[in-house]
This record gives sequence, structure tokens and C-alpha cells, in this order.
Amino acid sequence: MRVKTIHFTALLLFSTIIVAGSGCDDTLDFANTPPSGLSISRDICYLGPSDIVTLTGEATDNDGDEISYRWTAGEGTLSPADGKGQVVTWRAPDNHGTYRVTLRVTDSLDETARGIDLDVGRNLEVLHEGGVLDQTDYPYIVPNSLPILIGEIISVTIEAGVTIVFNEETGGFQVEGTLNINGTADNRVAMIPNSCPGEELRWKGIKMMGDMAAGTWSHVTLTSTVNGLDMEDGAILTADNLIFDQARHNAISVKTGSSLNIIDSRIWENGDGIYVLNSALDIRNSSIRYNGNYGFNIVTNTGPTDVTILDCTIANNAVYGFLLGIEAKPVVHNCSMFINGQLPNIKTVVFSSSYTNTDDVDMTGNWWGGATSTDIQLQIIREGTNGIVDYSNWLTEEP
Repeated sequence: MRVKTIHFTALLLFSTIIVAGSGCDDTLDFANTPPSGLSISRDICYLGPSDIVTLTGEATDNDGDEISYRWTAGEGTLSPADGKGQVVTWRAPDNHGTYRVTLRVTDSLDETARGIDLDVGRNLEVLHEGGVLDQTDYPYIVPNSLPILIGEIISVTIEAGVTIVFNEETGGFQVEGTLNINGTADNRVAMIPNSCPGEELRWKGIKMMGDMAAGTWSHVTLTSTVNGLDMEDGAILTADNLIFDQARHNAISVKTGSSLNIIDSRIWENGDGIYVLNSALDIRNSSIRYNGNYGFNIVTNTGPTDVTILDCTIANNAVYGFLLGIEAKPVVHNCSMFINGQLPNIKTVVFSSSYTNTDDVDMTGNWWGGATSTDIQLQIIREGTNGIVDYSNWLTEEP
């Protein structure tokens, strides 16, 4: 640690100090405190080749000294080129990898340094010929404002440990062919927006469209989408260990003759949970909780929708657990269903005003939050005149 030397001719501290004798030193030495509290913020967290990030440094000096900032980088390009200033930009190299940029702050006597590691991935823009995405040491960056198309005769496989980052809210995947995702418990496949912690950016999600759209997914996380998974017009998907969270609207939509089989999954903290329209859904051993509207919205106008829900938890959804429309008649067994809607008016099952089916809805053998028969009846709401739930053999303990 260095010292500061202050020269003086007189010193007044609330009273006059008289210095007598000879040989008095007219300097005082104080220990200098280096700049502290260094932090670096950036305006983008994931970079593609030649992308530009703005870096901002912050520091304090407890002595009140003026401080100056200087940045250095072994690779890439700083602007200004001399790296001087509290705010600079850094252009990434053309090659993927992790690169360090270092900030040095000085008060002219002492210097403090802090580095930041910047990940540069590979741009993923088209998949016209299909193929395999298997690079795990850096993310794939999707700069497109439109979804990447996987055409009808195209097959794409995403291997374990891959991360895909979307720059635009309108970017995502449109699957008209085959998309297989082979994540594992130790190496999930993650799809996320290009946002730093604390930001609320989104990407569009994955749309599977048409009767040639198909796939098998395992251990996949889709975070901060507009709509998570949207299936329509005969798409088919088998999946396990999916995580959907922070979707603005539906975490999952299965529409117009599509089919989804899903197990061991978590659908939490989305605007809406799972929407099914004239389609088949088989979901087992999964958790559908904390969604801003419903857990399930099931509608059919072409005969009973084929929905089976087994060994699941449907709870803490803000408005209702199940909303059933027209002729929807799901089969729900061995599930835990509690605190959907707001206390004390719990709405586990709501029949819409358009509900027309007079058959029983089979919800036998479920746990309704420890409720009695009278309590269960209060959780079943009819906005119209129809709608009957068979809740017999309800469980007295959570399965």
C-alpha cells in the first residue's frame, strides 16, 4: 500500500497549534486506500461471432480520489482502442470460445483489477438440411427474428448438454418435420432468451405443425417463452422430464388432432398451464402448479377430447385447476388437487357456460386437499347448467 504526502505551512483544527523548536517536518503521511467495489455490467449476455457488447465499469474510492478506468482484452476489439473510459464496447472474435476482458481502475497511486469472461457461441440461422446439434462447450445463438424452420422431410437431433439462445422475442423453432431432443438428467438441453439475470426478455417457443411434425424429447428446459410448446394439425410428440417455466401465455397447447404423451415433467409459473383443443393428451407423474390462470383448459367441439391425467399434482393455479368446455371429459386419477383459485373460494373444476356434456367426468380416486364430500362439491363450479364430476373413492391422504 502506498502513502500520500501532504505539505503544509499551517494547520488549524478547531484551535491554534503552535509548533516550537527546530527541525520540525512540514509533511504528514497518510495511507492510501485503493479503489474498491469494482463491478462490470453488460447489455447482452450471450454473443455470436463479431457481436458487440457494451461493458460498463463501476468503482468507488473511500478517500474521495478521482479514479480512472482502463480496459484490456487479449482477443477481440475494444472501442475506444486504448480501452480508456468507464464505458467501452467489445467486438467478439469470429471463433467461438470464452474470452476475458479486464478492467483496471486507479486513483493514480494504487490500482485494482477485475475481469469478466464473455462466452461467444456459434450462430444458428438455418436448418434446411437437418443434422445434429451437439456442441456443448458454447451456446448456439439464434439471431433470427423469424423461427427457424425444420421442414417436412427434415430431421434434426439435439444432443445432451446443448444450450440454444434466442436473441429475438419472435425467434424460435417451427417444426414441420422431425425434432428429437436427447437430454439427460445430468446434461439437460436448455432453450433460453438472450437475457442477463434480472432481465425479462422472451423468445417465441416451439411450434409443431402438421401431421408430419413429430419427435421424442427427453430432459428439456424451455424458459421465458411467449408460448412454450404449440402443437397443431396432427403433430405428435412423446416426451419425458420437460420443464416449462415463465411462459407469458400457454406453457403447452395441443390443438386440432395433435397428440402429446408426457411424463415426469414440471409446468410451473407460466401465464397459463396446458390447453387442449380437439386433441389427445396423456400426462403422468407431472406437476402443474403456480400458473397465473389455469392448470388445464380442455375444450372440444368434435366429440370428447381424449385426455388422461394420472399421478399428477394440479395445485396453486391462480384461477382454477380445470376449465372444461363444450364436451370435454378428461379422465383424472390418483392426482393431488388443492388450492386452485383463491382461498376460501377454491375452484378445482370449472364447467364453462358453453359446457354441453351430460356424462360424468371421471375424477375418481384423487386427493382434494383433505376435503370432505361437502368441501369437494364446493370446488366444482358450474357456470352453465351442465357438468357432473364423479369424485367417488377420493383419497384421504396425498398419493
